[in-house]
Amino acid sequence: MLKKVIRFNLDDLLLYLGLEGSVFLLVQLVIGGVMVLSKPGDGILICGVILPVIAGILMLLGGVTHVTVTFEQALRFGQTRRRALGLTAGLMAFEGVCALGGAALLALVERYLGPPLWAWLAGKGHWVVDYPGDWGALEDCLVVNSFHLDWWCYPTILAIGLGVGLIGGAIIQRFGTKGAWTLWGIWMAACFAPQLLGENVFAIGAWNQYMMGTCVVLGIGCLVWSVWSLFHAVVKE
Repeated sequence: MLKKVIRFNLDDLLLYLGLEGSVFLLVQLVIGGVMVLSKPGDGILICGVILPVIAGILMLLGGVTHVTVTFEQALRFGQTRRRALGLTAGLMAFEGVCALGGAALLALVERYLGPPLWAWLAGKGHWVVDYPGDWGALEDCLVVNSFHLDWWCYPTILAIGLGVGLIGGAIIQRFGTKGAWTLWGIWMAACFAPQLLGENVFAIGAWNQYMMGTCVVLGIGCLVWSVWSLFHAVVKE
């Protein structure tokens, strides 16, 4: 049954990968343009940070959609709430793994194909990645600085994306438009509060194991409530 649900939603997966590919191409066009026009002595590998974050956001938004659409459709077609939630969670996990896998693959493409191409566009004879010394002393060389996420960030993004997507979907499924507006307000506050109130709005400098533990416990509590809410969901005909 899960395979059928995945096949039915392949267009969503193509959308995820298409957006990641579009961002990848845009980044390469911008960097390539800078190399051609400015002939700099250094470059930057950044898709290893940007694309996994984009994948996580897509997982979150896709999860909300699947809970409010796929889950309810499964109930209307006679599935039990437990089975409907299992199918929805399985679909979300499959799409999340594929989205993060696509992000990792494109990051590798940039790492191994980007520097030689950029060096050629910048008119440099050779290139080096993450040079530890004084790269200003190098001649006819493009120095590329690498920014990427550690391996453990990928399963963390997957877990957060799936969890928050499930929680957001459960809130909208339970409270409807009010829940959607509440989530939108939280999203806007998270986006603009640092710019309006300064970098200490989230007490970044005071974060410690206790605050992290509190966030984890709160997240688990919200996830448990979401599962309970979906097990008792009422679907309007």
